[in-house]
Amino acid sequence: MASLTNMIETCGSIEKAKEYAISMISKGKNSEWLNLSLLFAAEGKYIESKKCDFEYMKYYPDCPRVKFGVGYHYLVEGDFQTGIRMINEGGRACNNFGNQPPQIGKPMWNGIDPLKGKKTLLFGEGGYGDEIINVRFAKNLSDRGASVIVSASESLLEVFSSIEGVNAVVKKQFLDSIYYDTWVPGMGAPWLCGITYNTLSGKPYIQKLQSNIWEKLIPKTKGCLNVGLRWSGLPQFEHEQFRKFPKELMLDLATVPNVKCFSFQRDTDLVKLPDNITDLSSIITTWKETALALSRMDIMISSCTSVAHMAAAMGIKTWIIVPIMAYYTWALPGNKSPWYESVTLFRQNKFGRWDDTLNLVKSELVKEIENE
Repeated sequence: MASLTNMIETCGSIEKAKEYAISMISKGKNSEWLNLSLLFAAEGKYIESKKCDFEYMKYYPDCPRVKFGVGYHYLVEGDFQTGIRMINEGGRACNNFGNQPPQIGKPMWNGIDPLKGKKTLLFGEGGYGDEIINVRFAKNLSDRGASVIVSASESLLEVFSSIEGVNAVVKKQFLDSIYYDTWVPGMGAPWLCGITYNTLSGKPYIQKLQSNIWEKLIPKTKGCLNVGLRWSGLPQFEHEQFRKFPKELMLDLATVPNVKCFSFQRDTDLVKLPDNITDLSSIITTWKETALALSRMDIMISSCTSVAHMAAAMGIKTWIIVPIMAYYTWALPGNKSPWYESVTLFRQNKFGRWDDTLNLVKSELVKEIENE
Protein backbone atom coordinates (compact mmCIF):
# COMPACT_ATOMS: atom_id res chain seq x y z
CA MET A 1 0.00 0.00 0.00
CA ALA A 2 1.36 3.40 -0.99
CA SER A 3 1.29 6.33 1.42
CA LEU A 4 -1.56 8.78 1.01
CA THR A 5 0.81 11.70 0.42
CA ASN A 6 2.73 9.83 -2.30
CA MET A 7 -0.45 8.79 -4.10
CA ILE A 8 -1.81 12.33 -4.19
CA GLU A 9 1.53 13.92 -5.16
CA THR A 10 2.11 11.35 -7.92
CA CYS A 11 -1.35 11.73 -9.44
CA GLY A 12 -1.84 15.42 -8.74
CA SER A 13 -5.06 15.25 -6.68
CA ILE A 14 -7.22 12.89 -4.65
CA GLU A 15 -9.70 12.59 -7.54
CA LYS A 16 -7.00 11.61 -10.02
CA ALA A 17 -5.50 9.17 -7.52
CA LYS A 18 -8.92 7.53 -7.15
CA GLU A 19 -9.30 7.34 -10.93
CA TYR A 20 -5.91 5.66 -11.17
CA ALA A 21 -6.76 3.12 -8.45
CA ILE A 22 -10.10 2.30 -10.10
CA SER A 23 -8.43 1.84 -13.48
CA MET A 24 -5.88 -0.55 -11.95
CA ILE A 25 -8.66 -2.53 -10.23
CA SER A 26 -10.45 -2.86 -13.58
CA LYS A 27 -7.25 -4.44 -14.93
CA GLY A 28 -7.22 -7.02 -12.14
CA LYS A 29 -4.85 -5.36 -9.67
CA ASN A 30 -6.95 -6.04 -6.59
CA SER A 31 -4.34 -4.72 -4.19
CA GLU A 32 -5.47 -1.22 -5.25
CA TRP A 33 -8.68 -1.67 -3.22
CA LEU A 34 -6.64 -0.80 -0.13
CA ASN A 35 -5.27 2.39 -1.71
CA LEU A 36 -8.77 3.35 -2.83
CA SER A 37 -10.03 2.81 0.72
CA LEU A 38 -7.37 5.17 2.05
CA LEU A 39 -8.26 7.85 -0.48
CA PHE A 40 -11.96 7.68 0.44
CA ALA A 41 -11.03 7.86 4.12
CA ALA A 42 -9.00 11.02 3.44
CA GLU A 43 -12.22 12.60 2.17
CA GLY A 44 -14.17 11.45 5.22
CA LYS A 45 -16.19 9.00 3.09
CA TYR A 46 -16.04 6.11 5.54
CA ILE A 47 -18.92 4.09 4.03
CA GLU A 48 -17.12 3.99 0.67
CA SER A 49 -13.81 3.31 2.40
CA LYS A 50 -15.27 0.39 4.33
CA LYS A 51 -16.71 -1.13 1.13
CA CYS A 52 -13.26 -1.00 -0.45
CA ASP A 53 -11.69 -2.66 2.60
CA PHE A 54 -14.15 -5.55 2.42
CA GLU A 55 -13.49 -5.94 -1.30
CA TYR A 56 -9.77 -6.10 -0.53
CA MET A 57 -10.43 -8.72 2.18
CA LYS A 58 -11.95 -11.05 -0.42
CA TYR A 59 -8.53 -11.34 -2.03
CA TYR A 60 -6.25 -10.85 0.99
CA PRO A 61 -8.19 -12.13 4.04
CA ASP A 62 -5.11 -12.42 6.24
CA CYS A 63 -3.72 -8.94 5.62
CA PRO A 64 -3.23 -7.19 8.99
CA ARG A 65 -3.41 -3.70 7.45
CA VAL A 66 -6.95 -4.20 6.25
CA LYS A 67 -7.94 -5.67 9.61
CA PHE A 68 -6.58 -2.50 11.21
CA GLY A 69 -8.61 -0.38 8.77
CA VAL A 70 -11.84 -2.32 9.29
CA GLY A 71 -11.33 -1.98 13.04
CA TYR A 72 -11.28 1.79 12.61
CA HIS A 73 -14.60 1.64 10.76
CA TYR A 74 -16.16 -0.22 13.68
CA LEU A 75 -14.97 2.58 15.99
CA VAL A 76 -16.60 5.16 13.69
CA GLU A 77 -19.85 3.17 13.82
CA GLY A 78 -19.83 2.98 17.63
CA ASP A 79 -18.74 -0.64 18.18
CA PHE A 80 -15.79 0.11 20.43
CA GLN A 81 -14.98 -3.43 21.53
CA THR A 82 -14.86 -4.91 18.02
CA GLY A 83 -12.97 -1.90 16.73
CA ILE A 84 -10.31 -1.74 19.43
CA ARG A 85 -9.78 -5.51 19.22
CA MET A 86 -9.23 -5.43 15.45
CA ILE A 87 -6.99 -2.37 15.66
CA ASN A 88 -4.86 -4.14 18.26
CA GLU A 89 -4.69 -7.44 16.37
CA GLY A 90 -4.17 -5.94 12.91
CA GLY A 91 -2.13 -2.92 13.92
CA ARG A 92 0.36 -4.86 16.01
CA ALA A 93 0.87 -7.42 13.25
CA CYS A 94 1.91 -4.68 10.81
CA ASN A 95 3.77 -2.56 13.40
CA ASN A 96 1.21 0.20 13.04
CA PHE A 97 -0.12 0.23 16.61
CA GLY A 98 1.60 0.00 19.96
CA ASN A 99 5.07 -1.41 20.50
CA GLN A 100 6.55 -4.86 20.29
CA PRO A 101 5.73 -6.57 23.61
CA PRO A 102 8.58 -6.69 26.10
CA GLN A 103 10.56 -9.88 26.38
CA ILE A 104 9.58 -10.43 29.98
CA GLY A 105 8.75 -14.11 30.25
CA LYS A 106 5.44 -13.43 31.98
CA PRO A 107 1.98 -14.28 30.63
CA MET A 108 -0.11 -11.48 29.17
CA TRP A 109 -3.47 -11.19 30.89
CA ASN A 110 -6.24 -12.63 28.72
CA GLY A 111 -9.04 -10.37 29.98
CA ILE A 112 -10.73 -13.28 31.75
CA ASP A 113 -8.56 -14.69 34.54
CA PRO A 114 -9.08 -13.16 38.01
CA LEU A 115 -6.63 -10.41 38.93
CA LYS A 116 -7.36 -10.24 42.63
CA GLY A 117 -4.08 -10.29 44.53
CA LYS A 118 -2.04 -10.33 41.32
CA LYS A 119 0.79 -7.88 40.70
CA THR A 120 -0.14 -6.62 37.25
CA LEU A 121 2.09 -4.58 34.97
CA LEU A 122 0.37 -1.98 32.79
CA PHE A 123 2.98 -1.63 30.04
CA GLY A 124 3.20 1.91 28.68
CA GLU A 125 3.58 1.85 24.90
CA GLY A 126 3.38 4.15 21.92
CA GLY A 127 4.33 7.80 22.25
CA TYR A 128 3.91 10.08 25.26
CA GLY A 129 0.33 10.77 24.23
CA ASP A 130 -0.52 7.08 24.12
CA GLU A 131 0.99 6.54 27.56
CA ILE A 132 -1.12 9.41 28.90
CA ILE A 133 -4.29 8.15 27.19
CA ASN A 134 -4.06 4.62 28.50
CA VAL A 135 -2.65 5.01 32.01
CA ARG A 136 -6.28 5.66 33.03
CA PHE A 137 -6.93 1.91 32.75
CA ALA A 138 -4.82 1.29 35.85
CA LYS A 139 -8.03 2.01 37.76
CA ASN A 140 -9.97 -0.62 35.80
CA LEU A 141 -7.31 -3.20 36.64
CA SER A 142 -7.21 -2.07 40.25
CA ASP A 143 -11.01 -2.35 40.48
CA ARG A 144 -10.57 -6.03 39.56
CA GLY A 145 -8.32 -6.47 42.58
CA ALA A 146 -4.93 -6.12 40.87
CA SER A 147 -1.94 -4.40 42.41
CA VAL A 148 -0.98 -2.25 39.43
CA ILE A 149 2.56 -1.36 38.42
CA VAL A 150 2.77 1.14 35.56
CA SER A 151 5.81 1.21 33.30
CA ALA A 152 6.34 4.48 31.50
CA SER A 153 8.85 6.85 29.99
CA GLU A 154 11.03 8.30 32.71
CA SER A 155 9.72 11.84 32.27
CA LEU A 156 6.13 10.75 32.99
CA LEU A 157 6.79 8.72 36.15
CA GLU A 158 6.30 11.56 38.64
CA VAL A 159 3.00 12.65 37.08
CA PHE A 160 1.70 9.07 36.86
CA SER A 161 2.57 8.14 40.44
CA SER A 162 -0.48 9.89 41.92
CA ILE A 163 -3.08 8.45 39.52
CA GLU A 164 -5.89 6.46 41.13
CA GLY A 165 -5.30 2.73 40.80
CA VAL A 166 -1.52 3.04 40.38
CA ASN A 167 0.42 1.28 43.16
CA ALA A 168 3.90 1.80 41.71
CA VAL A 169 5.64 3.24 38.65
CA VAL A 170 8.80 2.03 36.95
CA LYS A 171 10.92 3.03 33.97
CA LYS A 172 10.36 0.80 30.96
CA GLN A 173 14.03 -0.12 30.94
CA PHE A 174 13.84 -1.60 34.46
CA LEU A 175 11.17 -4.26 33.89
CA ASP A 176 13.63 -7.07 34.47
CA SER A 177 14.33 -5.81 38.00
CA ILE A 178 10.79 -6.00 39.40
CA TYR A 179 8.37 -8.83 40.13
CA TYR A 180 4.85 -9.14 38.74
CA ASP A 181 2.49 -11.98 37.85
CA THR A 182 0.97 -10.82 34.58
CA TRP A 183 1.03 -7.84 32.24
CA VAL A 184 -1.31 -5.79 30.05
CA PRO A 185 -0.29 -3.74 26.98
CA GLY A 186 -1.39 -0.16 27.57
CA MET A 187 -3.05 0.33 24.19
CA GLY A 188 -4.74 -3.05 24.49
CA ALA A 189 -6.07 -2.42 28.00
CA PRO A 190 -9.51 -1.09 26.94
CA TRP A 191 -10.06 -4.18 24.79
CA LEU A 192 -8.94 -6.64 27.46
CA CYS A 193 -10.91 -4.80 30.16
CA GLY A 194 -14.09 -5.04 28.08
CA ILE A 195 -14.54 -1.28 27.82
CA THR A 196 -17.28 0.11 25.57
CA TYR A 197 -18.05 3.67 24.58
CA ASN A 198 -20.75 3.64 27.29
CA THR A 199 -18.34 2.52 30.02
CA LEU A 200 -15.29 4.51 28.92
CA SER A 201 -14.70 7.11 31.62
CA GLY A 202 -13.93 10.60 30.43
CA LYS A 203 -13.44 12.01 33.93
CA PRO A 204 -10.12 13.64 34.85
CA TYR A 205 -7.53 11.20 36.20
CA ILE A 206 -4.38 13.34 36.46
CA GLN A 207 -4.35 15.87 39.27
CA LYS A 208 -4.04 19.58 38.62
CA LEU A 209 -0.91 20.88 40.31
CA GLN A 210 -0.63 24.02 42.40
CA SER A 211 2.46 26.12 42.95
CA ASN A 212 2.97 29.64 44.30
CA ILE A 213 5.85 30.05 41.86
CA TRP A 214 3.71 29.20 38.84
CA GLU A 215 0.90 31.42 40.07
CA LYS A 216 3.38 34.29 39.85
CA LEU A 217 4.85 33.12 36.54
CA ILE A 218 1.41 32.80 34.92
CA PRO A 219 -1.07 34.99 36.80
CA LYS A 220 -4.77 34.98 36.02
CA THR A 221 -6.53 38.25 35.31
CA LYS A 222 -10.24 38.86 35.70
CA GLY A 223 -11.90 39.36 32.34
CA CYS A 224 -9.04 37.67 30.47
CA LEU A 225 -8.44 34.07 29.48
CA ASN A 226 -5.13 32.24 29.64
CA VAL A 227 -4.96 30.16 26.45
CA GLY A 228 -2.29 27.57 25.70
CA LEU A 229 -1.28 26.90 22.10
CA ARG A 230 0.48 23.92 20.52
CA TRP A 231 0.39 23.56 16.75
CA SER A 232 2.33 20.35 16.08
CA GLY A 233 3.71 17.19 17.64
CA LEU A 234 6.68 14.96 17.04
CA PRO A 235 7.58 14.74 13.32
CA GLN A 236 8.46 11.02 13.72
CA PHE A 237 4.80 10.18 14.40
CA GLU A 238 3.27 8.44 11.38
CA HIS A 239 0.06 10.44 11.74
CA GLU A 240 1.85 13.83 11.80
CA GLN A 241 1.37 14.33 8.05
CA PHE A 242 -2.41 14.39 8.56
CA ARG A 243 -2.68 16.51 11.73
CA LYS A 244 -0.22 19.23 10.67
CA PHE A 245 -1.67 22.61 9.72
CA PRO A 246 -0.23 26.09 9.01
CA LYS A 247 0.93 27.41 12.38
CA GLU A 248 0.06 30.96 11.34
CA LEU A 249 -3.62 30.07 11.62
CA MET A 250 -3.16 29.23 15.29
CA LEU A 251 -0.88 32.16 16.06
CA ASP A 252 -3.67 34.42 14.78
CA LEU A 253 -5.76 33.40 17.81
CA ALA A 254 -3.60 35.74 19.89
CA THR A 255 -5.27 38.69 18.14
CA VAL A 256 -8.56 37.98 19.97
CA PRO A 257 -9.04 40.74 22.58
CA ASN A 258 -8.67 39.83 26.28
CA VAL A 259 -6.81 36.61 25.51
CA LYS A 260 -3.33 35.94 26.89
CA CYS A 261 -1.68 33.23 24.80
CA PHE A 262 1.13 30.92 25.88
CA SER A 263 3.08 28.69 23.51
CA PHE A 264 3.56 25.10 24.64
CA GLN A 265 5.50 24.27 21.46
CA ARG A 266 8.83 22.70 22.38
CA ASP A 267 11.81 21.06 20.67
CA THR A 268 10.48 21.05 17.09
CA ASP A 269 8.62 23.36 14.69
CA LEU A 270 9.61 26.43 16.71
CA VAL A 271 9.08 29.89 15.23
CA LYS A 272 9.70 33.47 16.25
CA LEU A 273 6.59 34.32 18.21
CA PRO A 274 4.76 37.65 18.06
CA ASP A 275 4.97 39.82 21.18
CA ASN A 276 1.44 38.88 22.27
CA ILE A 277 2.36 35.19 22.77
CA THR A 278 4.49 34.09 25.73
CA ASP A 279 7.02 31.39 24.92
CA LEU A 280 7.11 28.67 27.61
CA SER A 281 9.55 26.36 25.84
CA SER A 282 12.47 27.14 28.16
CA ILE A 283 10.54 26.45 31.38
CA ILE A 284 8.46 23.39 30.51
CA THR A 285 11.43 21.05 30.32
CA THR A 286 9.70 18.21 32.22
CA TRP A 287 6.21 16.80 32.23
CA LYS A 288 5.69 18.04 35.81
CA GLU A 289 6.54 21.58 34.70
CA THR A 290 4.24 21.17 31.70
CA ALA A 291 1.44 20.04 34.03
CA LEU A 292 2.08 23.02 36.31
CA ALA A 293 1.85 25.39 33.35
CA LEU A 294 -1.30 23.69 32.07
CA SER A 295 -2.89 24.14 35.49
CA ARG A 296 -2.71 27.90 34.89
CA MET A 297 -4.59 27.70 31.57
CA ASP A 298 -8.29 28.36 31.07
CA ILE A 299 -8.21 26.68 27.64
CA MET A 300 -5.59 24.54 25.89
CA ILE A 301 -5.81 24.59 22.08
CA SER A 302 -3.75 22.02 20.20
CA SER A 303 -3.53 19.55 17.41
CA CYS A 304 -3.72 15.93 18.62
CA THR A 305 -0.53 16.04 20.70
CA SER A 306 0.62 14.59 24.01
CA VAL A 307 0.20 18.03 25.60
CA ALA A 308 -3.45 18.03 24.53
CA HIS A 309 -3.96 14.62 26.14
CA MET A 310 -2.25 15.77 29.34
CA ALA A 311 -4.49 18.84 29.54
CA ALA A 312 -7.62 16.79 28.86
CA ALA A 313 -6.63 14.15 31.42
CA MET A 314 -6.27 16.95 33.99
CA GLY A 315 -9.81 18.15 33.28
CA ILE A 316 -8.69 21.41 31.66
CA LYS A 317 -10.93 22.73 28.91
CA THR A 318 -9.15 21.41 25.82
CA TRP A 319 -9.88 22.19 22.19
CA ILE A 320 -8.31 19.70 19.82
CA ILE A 321 -7.94 20.37 16.10
CA VAL A 322 -8.56 17.06 14.37
CA PRO A 323 -7.80 16.00 10.77
CA ILE A 324 -10.35 14.15 8.67
CA MET A 325 -8.27 11.00 9.13
CA ALA A 326 -8.45 11.29 12.89
CA TYR A 327 -6.51 9.30 15.47
CA TYR A 328 -8.44 6.31 16.80
CA THR A 329 -9.47 8.17 19.97
CA TRP A 330 -11.46 10.62 17.83
CA ALA A 331 -12.99 8.08 15.41
CA LEU A 332 -16.51 8.44 16.83
CA PRO A 333 -18.20 11.33 14.96
CA GLY A 334 -19.11 14.58 16.70
CA ASN A 335 -17.40 17.42 18.51
CA LYS A 336 -17.38 15.72 21.92
CA SER A 337 -15.57 12.56 22.96
CA PRO A 338 -16.23 9.81 25.51
CA TRP A 339 -12.46 9.74 26.10
CA TYR A 340 -12.47 13.12 27.90
CA GLU A 341 -15.32 15.19 29.32
CA SER A 342 -13.23 18.35 28.98
CA VAL A 343 -12.50 18.03 25.24
CA THR A 344 -14.14 19.77 22.31
CA LEU A 345 -13.08 18.62 18.85
CA PHE A 346 -12.73 20.97 15.90
CA ARG A 347 -12.68 18.76 12.82
CA GLN A 348 -11.13 19.43 9.44
CA ASN A 349 -13.80 19.58 6.71
CA LYS A 350 -11.68 19.01 3.62
CA PHE A 351 -8.36 17.22 3.20
CA GLY A 352 -5.50 19.71 2.95
CA ARG A 353 -7.62 22.68 4.03
CA TRP A 354 -7.56 24.12 7.57
CA ASP A 355 -8.72 27.74 7.38
CA ASP A 356 -12.41 26.94 7.97
CA THR A 357 -11.55 24.86 11.03
CA LEU A 358 -9.27 27.46 12.61
CA ASN A 359 -11.74 30.25 11.82
CA LEU A 360 -14.33 28.30 13.81
CA VAL A 361 -11.87 27.96 16.70
CA LYS A 362 -11.34 31.72 16.62
CA SER A 363 -15.05 32.50 16.62
CA GLU A 364 -15.63 30.12 19.54
CA LEU A 365 -12.79 31.79 21.43
CA VAL A 366 -14.49 35.17 20.95
CA LYS A 367 -17.68 33.66 22.43
CA GLU A 368 -15.74 32.36 25.43
CA ILE A 369 -14.45 35.87 26.12
CA GLU A 370 -17.92 37.37 25.75
CA ASN A 371 -19.24 34.86 28.31
CA GLU A 372 -16.37 35.46 30.72
